[in-house]
Amino acid sequence: MIAIKPNVQPEARYTVNETCALLGVKSRNTLNAWVEKGYLKKGQRRTNGRPFFLGSEILKCWAAVS
Repeated sequence: MIAIKPNVQPEARYTVNETCALLGVKSRNTLNAWVEKGYLKKGQRRTNGRPFFLGSEILKCWAAVS
């Protein structure tokens, strides 16, 4: 986890890899654990079914976990 607040747009969508990089985690498993614990909410695209995270959720997670 990084100590500096992530620079994200609150309404923008970020991929799993982008979210990992923004939060400074190395594993998707960490993100999945945070989703299960309720620190982070995951959305899913209708067109291709891939998950995404909103910038506002990334900021909430950063505040809760750090």
